[in-house]
Amino acid sequence: GILVLFTTAVGALAALWLSGIAARQLARPIGSLRSAALAFAGGQAEPHLEDQPTTEFVPVFAAFRRMMSDLSASRAELEEAQRRTATVLRNAASGVIAVDDDGVVTLANPRADELIGTTLVHGTRLADAAPPELAVLVNRFLAESVDDADFEMRHKEQQWRGRLTRLMRGGAVVTLDDVSEIARAERVLAWGEMARQVAHEIKNPLTPIRLGVQHL
Repeated sequence: GILVLFTTAVGALAALWLSGIAARQLARPIGSLRSAALAFAGGQAEPHLEDQPTTEFVPVFAAFRRMMSDLSASRAELEEAQRRTATVLRNAASGVIAVDDDGVVTLANPRADELIGTTLVHGTRLADAAPPELAVLVNRFLAESVDDADFEMRHKEQQWRGRLTRLMRGGAVVTLDDVSEIARAERVLAWGEMARQVAHEIKNPLTPIRLGVQHL
């Protein structure tokens, strides 16, 4: 009986020791994957992974490396697209302002700052920086269900023409153009057309008078 008890105790200790070794063998690659995932999420391009993981984890490590490679390529493409978008917006002739559902500015290009007359910093409420008429138009658009809307408004000596476009994930984009010169040219053309019509109406009775004078 003593021998059986001793053998059982030794077997239990051996099993506990072997299970500890097996647990450490499994926990080490899992911990390595966890650390690599956190490092990659924190912005590290190529986090360190074990070169020779245990046999059971070789497919998992290979899949994790493929995932990191795909995510790195996607991240690079996204950053390149963001740079292109920022460059286009920075050099755009129209003012572009993006707001969320609460009317808070999330993006504004330099032309928009120039038209508004102040720097629209990210996180600024549009109602606190933009003209009240524009803020009312944007808030009304956000409260409605339409996807696009055009508008015109005057701001000081300028005539603005704009467009509101709803974003898929909430919010809207405001596009502004200063059409003061175009409006002035349209008024000049309208006055020119009116002058031409008046001249035509004056010319109509003058023609028979001239013919009558020539006949006399």
